[in-house]
Amino acid sequence: MKKTIFLSLIFVIGLKISTAKTDYILKPATLVYIILPDTTSETSKKYMEIYKKYWTFSKYKYITPNEKDMLNVPGNLFLGFTFNKRKDYNSRSFKEELIYMQVSFSLFEYVVDTDIKGKGKEINYREQNIYSIKIPVKNIDFYDKLINGNFHIGSSYALDTFEYNFGNNLFFWCPGVLKNYIQKIAIQTSKKAAITEDDITPIDDPNSVTKLSTKVLYFPEYCLMDYSLMTNTYKEEMKDEKKIFEKYTFDYEILNKEELNKKILESEEEFYYVIYINDNPRKYVNIVSSKTGKIIYSVKSTPSYEFNKGDIKDLMKAINGG
Repeated sequence: MKKTIFLSLIFVIGLKISTAKTDYILKPATLVYIILPDTTSETSKKYMEIYKKYWTFSKYKYITPNEKDMLNVPGNLFLGFTFNKRKDYNSRSFKEELIYMQVSFSLFEYVVDTDIKGKGKEINYREQNIYSIKIPVKNIDFYDKLINGNFHIGSSYALDTFEYNFGNNLFFWCPGVLKNYIQKIAIQTSKKAAITEDDITPIDDPNSVTKLSTKVLYFPEYCLMDYSLMTNTYKEEMKDEKKIFEKYTFDYEILNKEELNKKILESEEEFYYVIYINDNPRKYVNIVSSKTGKIIYSVKSTPSYEFNKGDIKDLMKAINGG
């Protein structure tokens, strides 16, 4: 299995919506439109509290999906969910099969699409990601049905109008994760660096991974879920924790999403936790600071699907300075 260092696995800049903008920086006066399905539900209010506390590096305004459709012109910035899906025909099964799916939390804009020639003076626009953050998808079938078709790249009215926590169809999306994602966006938008479609965000503090030899590392419970390659779904039963972590010689703890979310939001002490993402056929393992949102470790494996003892082996090597 080929493994490569992916210098930020969740925080991928310039997905194939378009080539990402270069030398981009958010200034305090910059207005970002945050797309929310509503501002009155209890679900939305929990996330709005996080925006109020942590989105302090530029101006922002909440808008509805319908308002977004009236503002999608160059010069406006949007923060919302984007979706990337591709299906191909399998000659063996005689049906279209999903070969790639990704849900992301993205800062994006609209630019003139010079690849599409409009009739007369008609101008066409396309979405362009500035920063895009992957989210662990639990129920692939849910998103496949939510956004029909065999190919989709970009935002979607269906995503925008669904409740902000997507029910139980994401493994790890909660106010605590949003807090750290906002902090990471703040870090990246404070930097001026050329960004192309293939560029990836550097690890913020690579030396800190060695600190894990004396700290407790927290793993979300879904790391133990078994993945079925035949059906592209996760099984109900959990894998044997001891077999996965038998080579991990440092302290760790496994928490469910609610427990980890609470700890991120309420703990005054900095700690580190893992986010694992499978977007079929790639796997990403990140370690995030609960206090700052900084990435201290990030690895991409392809082709690979589930969290396993090989990931522990790679992590141990990094902690030991290898």
